[in-house]
Amino acid sequence: MIRDRVTVSAIFIIHGMVSGTLATRIPFIQERVHADIGGLGIALLAPSAGAVVVMPFAGALYRRMGARSFTGLAMAMWAAALALPALATNLVVLCGLLAVYGVAAGLSDIAINAQGAAVEQAVGRPIMPGLHGLWYVGALLASGVGALAVGQDIDGRVHLGGMAVVLLVALWPVWRRLPLPVPDRLPDEPASRRLSWPTRAILGVGLLGFCAVFADATSTNLSVMYMVKVMGANPALAAVTFTIYSCALAGARILGNGVVRRMGAVNAVRAGSVIATVGGIVLVVSRTPVLGIGGFVLLGIGIAVTLPVVFATVGAPGPHAGAAVARVATLTYGAGLAAPAAIGGLAQVTSMPLSFALVVLAAAAAFFLAPQLDRYQETTRNQEVNERRSGEVPAERPES
Repeated sequence: MIRDRVTVSAIFIIHGMVSGTLATRIPFIQERVHADIGGLGIALLAPSAGAVVVMPFAGALYRRMGARSFTGLAMAMWAAALALPALATNLVVLCGLLAVYGVAAGLSDIAINAQGAAVEQAVGRPIMPGLHGLWYVGALLASGVGALAVGQDIDGRVHLGGMAVVLLVALWPVWRRLPLPVPDRLPDEPASRRLSWPTRAILGVGLLGFCAVFADATSTNLSVMYMVKVMGANPALAAVTFTIYSCALAGARILGNGVVRRMGAVNAVRAGSVIATVGGIVLVVSRTPVLGIGGFVLLGIGIAVTLPVVFATVGAPGPHAGAAVARVATLTYGAGLAAPAAIGGLAQVTSMPLSFALVVLAAAAAFFLAPQLDRYQETTRNQEVNERRSGEVPAERPES
């Protein structure tokens, strides 16, 4: 179990390093394609769009290939896709390449969360919050390397291409040691279910994940601008705020394993919802940089465990785990698309502080949606019992 946990931790770190590397080269890419801020904003929606398009098909691919092969393919695509955006010569090409990058992001997200949930079940205690915290550790490490590359004036194409090769090489021994979830290749499900509308149970936990990602995507994309325009911070302090927010979120996730173990998933999410709601209210009503930083820290701590426990719940090994992770991931990526548009649109017709009231609503909604985690587990158990009785789903085969 220790080796499995170390291996799946490494896969989360590598995944985070891809995102952290690309983030440091957005200015290089913007300059290369001669895009203004509006054009760049449109281009940065392409990854989420690509992910949302491919995710409904990901569950069937997961079932067909098996967990280990699917994870290897998805992660290899993800690492290789890192080199693509720096090759764009205009905005249209950039959008297309970022959409491909998003396809790889969506598939690899499903893969690593399914692997993490399987290992958590085998370990018998919560580890998903910590794994998501390690993702941020990987992103921060890679962003540090990226900052050094920028400081040394290394061409962005060389940097991204080189990191893609390094991460592909690092991925190989990790992939070979990936644990084999039980069952590795899930039994096929009826064709009517493969692309069907998510069940009520899936929608419940998916909406909970949506709330967490909505708050996170808003903070990630708009924290710097919010600190400058609303809190009156200088640009340097505003940039530091995002780093502080990321560290708070990562730290809370790493410590979240123990919190979920002691409190239970539902109570941990509810406690986090209260903290995040307070943080959101602070951001809406305050107008000083110190309180602004405090608000983002509370928001990061509050939403930290929600998404990991959502994926841990739906990714628990079973006959429909791959499809469930894919459907929930589709909803959460939809939040990544919706958040900037919703916040920006409301800010245009009202004000930026008032638009952040949507973040408060999302954080508060998680409190009432948290029991969906238990309802999903109960529904899934009943469904599996009924299907086995009817002979629709064979019993899981022993690990080989």
